[in-house]
Amino acid sequence: LIRDAQYKMRGLARGLFPVEIFAHGLMSALEDLANTIRASRQVECTFHSEGSVDVDSNEVATHLFRIAQEATNNAVKHSGGKHVRISLIGKGPRLVLTIQDDGEGLPPDALNQSSLSSGMGLRTMKYRASVVGADFTIRSVKEPSNPNGSRGTIVRCVYQRDRQTESCPS
Repeated sequence: LIRDAQYKMRGLARGLFPVEIFAHGLMSALEDLANTIRASRQVECTFHSEGSVDVDSNEVATHLFRIAQEATNNAVKHSGGKHVRISLIGKGPRLVLTIQDDGEGLPPDALNQSSLSSGMGLRTMKYRASVVGADFTIRSVKEPSNPNGSRGTIVRCVYQRDRQTESCPS
């Protein structure tokens, strides 16, 4: 009973501030996210990174983590897919965070303005990306052989590591 309470408290603390300040904090947090999703859901979730990927600040790392967390949770809840892949790749000054599922893809009107105003998750991800100066895209992957024409959703956030961020609560 005590161990269960300790486990739940650690999970709550991680949810409040999931990214370690020290080196590789974002990578560790994303790997933990994939492990947590895999352990608690009927979805296979993996994390992929090429080498060591560091970010400018803990604020940037926290916003990127929260984007990944929201996109991953959306994939688990809404996609109907069986696999979610989180990747973090550093390409020179660019950092590319990608969350991809193999589900049904987005409904055609999911990204129009009225849908964005009714759904907090997409709006919040776009907002967090804008706070750190990152480019944010979300799209369905088209698959002609699939009856509904889709093979999942890709959420991508591209961050330039040399940008300064405005101060904003995480």
